[in-house]
Amino acid sequence: MEENSQLIQETAVSENEAVETVSADAAPAAAPSSTDAAPVRKLKHIRAFDHLRILAAFFVIFNHSVGQYYDKLDMHKASGVIGIMLFTLCKTAVPLFLMISGALLLDKAKVWDYKKTLKYVIRALTWLVVWSLIYAVYQKQLTHIKDLPGVLHGMFMEKPVKTPLWYVYTLLGIYLTLPFISRMTAMFRNRDYIALLSLWFVFNSVLPTLNKVLTKQITTVSYFQKNLFTGWVGFLILGQFLWKNRERLCRFRYLFLAFVLTVCGFIGSVSVVRKTENMRSIDNAGFLMPTAIAVFIFLLFLTYATVQNELNMKQRVVKVVADTTLGVYLLHPLLRDIFLTKAPFAEFYAPFNKTLFGVLTLCVILFIRSALVTFILSKIPLVRRIVQ
Repeated sequence: MEENSQLIQETAVSENEAVETVSADAAPAAAPSSTDAAPVRKLKHIRAFDHLRILAAFFVIFNHSVGQYYDKLDMHKASGVIGIMLFTLCKTAVPLFLMISGALLLDKAKVWDYKKTLKYVIRALTWLVVWSLIYAVYQKQLTHIKDLPGVLHGMFMEKPVKTPLWYVYTLLGIYLTLPFISRMTAMFRNRDYIALLSLWFVFNSVLPTLNKVLTKQITTVSYFQKNLFTGWVGFLILGQFLWKNRERLCRFRYLFLAFVLTVCGFIGSVSVVRKTENMRSIDNAGFLMPTAIAVFIFLLFLTYATVQNELNMKQRVVKVVADTTLGVYLLHPLLRDIFLTKAPFAEFYAPFNKTLFGVLTLCVILFIRSALVTFILSKIPLVRRIVQ
């Protein structure tokens, strides 16, 4: 993402510390910064976010590739417990992507420019339309030009052509809100973050999780408006808060507390799945456990970010791989279908779905293939904009 990587934000550091750079493409999508920025000094690259993006992208692939394996698991055996824990872990992928974006997009010193916002809204729309049409052709929903109006109507008015494309819709909505969110959080002090995130945590995660396990649902009067306290934008603000306070939070007592919450999260996930007898009870948006685990993972990588050194060749390779994460997200459903369901590949890979090690191996292969295809496509000027 060469063009996007030009967009840099400065981090708050002391006068004696080296100023760090934040890559503008932290999430699978590009992350623009304000055009109001002061002259930029030569800054370092934050490698921790590259590693975290790669990890989150692998989580996405694992989450989308283990259905056949999980359907055969006995949730009351050790293998079932491990499966539930891995499934919960992988549900942190999108929260992690959005938390990275929040750390990079929302800068107290800057607010989003509307012209720049429009540019990225158009880019997200391009991703949405092009990849929806690609999947519509692949799934034979679009076989003739006369089918195009129906596909476009379904794409914008009904549901994604391919389920994983839901994330592009989410990005589009986030881009539209960023000018307003950035102006709001520019005025925030820590107590404002804590107050807002506490309400968001209750309404977005705690109550939905309780409603999965309680016999009587906890509801509120429909007239009670809580829109600001629900949804994906909360992860964006959470990421900004954790990044802004990383020097204070990346200490043993906070990391230990986050670890304890993570352990509780895994235990809670096992309990919920066993009670509901449905692995898909675990949701990454409105479920308490993945949120708690995502915070711990994010803090671990922020701890790593405080001790990183200059880029060397090894880290440059990592950055190249990290820059493919959008393409990996968009491409992997297509490559997965081709290699796991189409002959002669399906017969070859079928035995892999019988063991956890086999599933992990499949996911690694799929990730490598998706990253390689994305890297190759990114070298084609006209194609680059749909994969990076």
